[in-house]
Amino acid sequence: LQEPAVDADRGRPIYMSVPFQHLWVRLCKAVDRPDWIENPRYETKESRLQNRDDLHSELDDEFRSYSQSDLMDILLDANVPAAEVNTVEQALRDQHLQARGTIQTIEDSEGDDVRAVAPPIRLSEEPETLSSAPPELGEDSREVLRECGYDEDEIESLLAEGVIQTSS
Repeated sequence: LQEPAVDADRGRPIYMSVPFQHLWVRLCKAVDRPDWIENPRYETKESRLQNRDDLHSELDDEFRSYSQSDLMDILLDANVPAAEVNTVEQALRDQHLQARGTIQTIEDSEGDDVRAVAPPIRLSEEPETLSSAPPELGEDSREVLRECGYDEDEIESLLAEGVIQTSS
């Protein structure tokens, strides 16, 4: 007997956004669920929010029959805002993110090269590269707490209680 091939793509998550009625209608039509459009529980944005647990359950049940790639094709063809949700490792290998310069190699505080994510938004007056490695755990704790209005005694108390830590 031959076992059916397992679809490794099935069940992989997507991000989808349908905050407006016209997008909701597109989604319903794209997945051949026009009944959701007239369903009083999902008819308006407010009713969808009130019944979100049931709606999420129905969406999960419906989407389970699709592979991630097939569902993405259907949603994007229908102009429904959607994107694959990747693991960190998948994102680091993503050719589009690499081409945009979103994935960069920087030197950490110990002098080792590490891959990091640059801000995804590009502004004309801002550099497109990371200028430094992120701070070590606790490196900026004191400074951040001071900016939030904590005095030195409060910071020392938080340190003594183990609520925060510093690298110094």
